[in-house]
Amino acid sequence: MQAWIFFLKKQEKKFGKEIVDKWLRSLKVIKFDACNLYLEAKDLFQINWFQEYIKPIIQNQLINNNGHKIKIHITTNTFANTTNKKLETTEEIYKFEEDHINSQCSFDKFLVNEKNEFAFKLLKNKTDFYNPIFLYGPTGCGKTHLLMSIAYKLKQKNMKTLFIKSTTFAEHVVKAFRSSLIKEFRNFYRYIDVLCIDDIHFFDKKKATQEEFFHTFNTLYSKKSQIIITSNTAPSKLKNIEERLISRFEWGVPVSIKQYEKEELEKILEKHEELLHLNLPKELKTFLINNFKNAKLLIRTLKNIVKSQIPIQNTQLITHKLKKLIYFNQKKENLHNVILEKTSNFFKIETESIKGKSQKKEHVIPRQIAMYLLRTELNMTYNKIAQIFSKDHSTIISSVKKIKENQKIKPSILEIRNSLT
Repeated sequence: MQAWIFFLKKQEKKFGKEIVDKWLRSLKVIKFDACNLYLEAKDLFQINWFQEYIKPIIQNQLINNNGHKIKIHITTNTFANTTNKKLETTEEIYKFEEDHINSQCSFDKFLVNEKNEFAFKLLKNKTDFYNPIFLYGPTGCGKTHLLMSIAYKLKQKNMKTLFIKSTTFAEHVVKAFRSSLIKEFRNFYRYIDVLCIDDIHFFDKKKATQEEFFHTFNTLYSKKSQIIITSNTAPSKLKNIEERLISRFEWGVPVSIKQYEKEELEKILEKHEELLHLNLPKELKTFLINNFKNAKLLIRTLKNIVKSQIPIQNTQLITHKLKKLIYFNQKKENLHNVILEKTSNFFKIETESIKGKSQKKEHVIPRQIAMYLLRTELNMTYNKIAQIFSKDHSTIISSVKKIKENQKIKPSILEIRNSLT
């Protein structure tokens, strides 16, 4: 149908070719006549996206050769089986909530040095001069600590401030579209004074999430609401993030934060030693500083030592267990390839089929098992697994859950596990 093809081409100028390919060209044309076009979507998510972004503009743009408007009819197989009652139930279950702010992450507990002093002063003495503020640096340099600190401070001043992880924002986007909660989603994110969003680099390859954040950013910016963002890299070096988003991240001030040096890590360790009421042996302190060289990992390891309930003075046992952990982490990158290889060998398929997009049952089940094993055997994060499979974070969660609940494939999983040792 030429009118539809022409319309899609026109939308590329507004949304970009990738968005049009993903959300519009993927709609299946069932049938059409002079004044009607019947389309089939793959799921409710796609229908809701269409209703939100395309329906308001299509009436005056989709015209037949006689100058008459073409009416769109869009449905999906799953839509027909979804009742209003089910949607109402989903709306009751899904609540948009912000992420927890650690009470220990305050400005007075932040270790200031020459590599983070500008970022520290910029946030602590925040003015509305820079918008957005984009903090970037490696894991463990203090970005999240500063972001939580400013969020907490502004909340204390009764400013409507939202602290959210980028992965949570992505989950909220999925929930909003699948559950017809777009209005609630936008009310949650767009009627605020300050948005603090952590680890924006996890928007990598998430087209729908980036699309929604683009509009959220524009709305907040036009209302002069403050936007504060953290990332593991500078805006210009973000991978698989749309250029229009990157350009907006650079509108304000990008601020680099460097990793802590050894002497500063010692001070951080001492601070948390006091907070946890510990008296670490000198030998154990030296081991921790030499082997865990970013603040986040150092603190997490210290807390895990406490949770293990091994007496602090038993340095030999603690270091022995930590050495095994260090070795395991060093081998983890290779182990994830081993799991993919062993899983594909067990099912007698190519490894690329597991990592691919095939929806055949003989590929989907092994793929989900591999995801499950990466999660359970390597304790790999959902985001990391999502990157390996080029999938959405929520897809990995769903896949792991399905395998966990499927009793019939337990023997297969056990056999693959045994082959790993």
